[in-house]
Amino acid sequence: MQRRPGLPSLLALALNLLRSPAALKGAFPIIIAVGLVLLGPLRVDASGITINNLREDAGFFDTLVKGSIGFIPDIHFLVDIPNTPWESSSTIFEAPAPAPLLPDILRVNWTIQHLVGPDPNDIDPNAFGPTDLSLRFIPTVAGPFGSVPIVPGVFSCSPSPGAIFTVTTIAHPLATGGSHFDDFCLAVWGNVSANIFGNLGIDSYNINYVAIHCDQLDPAAFGCASVPPLTPAPGPVPEPSTLVLLGPGALMMACKKLRHKVRAIVRR
Repeated sequence: MQRRPGLPSLLALALNLLRSPAALKGAFPIIIAVGLVLLGPLRVDASGITINNLREDAGFFDTLVKGSIGFIPDIHFLVDIPNTPWESSSTIFEAPAPAPLLPDILRVNWTIQHLVGPDPNDIDPNAFGPTDLSLRFIPTVAGPFGSVPIVPGVFSCSPSPGAIFTVTTIAHPLATGGSHFDDFCLAVWGNVSANIFGNLGIDSYNINYVAIHCDQLDPAAFGCASVPPLTPAPGPVPEPSTLVLLGPGALMMACKKLRHKVRAIVRR
């Protein structure tokens, strides 16, 4: 995914307002400026986000977005990268604490549709899409939240203590009948700190968007069922009677050779 071209965030619009000479004549920008001075040392604004498109192919989608909530509400619009197997868009809402003793709020909406499956028999695009997922996080204590995966992707959606994610699955029909499956997961983790006013601020957050196309689903976890390796077919097994005859037969042949050798020695 990528930022929507030509559309600044709400924070950028607010900063442009403060830079405008006409706007500075009013009282409202002065109040905002005072707020920036008071809150600036307490919360560094870092509402800009980083988008890492880790993987996107016909069978897998994995994007990681990193950010934090500043002191001004902000909305980030993410849109699809054209000509890719998945059509994906998302909106991230950052709401800082409006008053002392209140927490920040992070909310994410995600819409995705599978356009091109890896199997030639997949009916594309998936007629059961697009699919919507949403997730909201409101901190209650300071410290880490969510569960940090070993690596982003499937591990972000593994049940573990404190994990925060939502999943959904839809069928992906086949032209030959039956269906494969598209499995989706939206996960979040990060860190929260408390300031002198008792606010719980989201200093950093990670949002992981994951989609997998599966022939078969794992019945116990997110993602595809593992296919056991094929066991080579055993070779032909001799019949029991053959096994029994091999021993005496070999012994009789050895005795016959020994008799011929003894007779040759006697003739000399």
